[in-house]
Amino acid sequence: MRKDGYAESTIRSTGKKLRMMVRDGVNLDDPEDVKEYIATKKSNGYKEVLCDVYDRYVKYYGFNLEPPKI
Repeated sequence: MRKDGYAESTIRSTGKKLRMMVRDGVNLDDPEDVKEYIATKKSNGYKEVLCDVYDRYVKYYGFNLEPPKI
């Protein structure tokens, strides 16, 4: 993410949210599992943040994701 010009705070926040998802039992390599997890959150704003974070993850690892509707 540094090479793409992201701020250090964005990089840390992204890592923190991905680690939180893994800690909560989410399989990051399974987009449907991630969608289910995001759907359980109450705040639409937080759902959007998680979608952005996961979008960075899938782009880095090169697989496709159809983002959930929020």
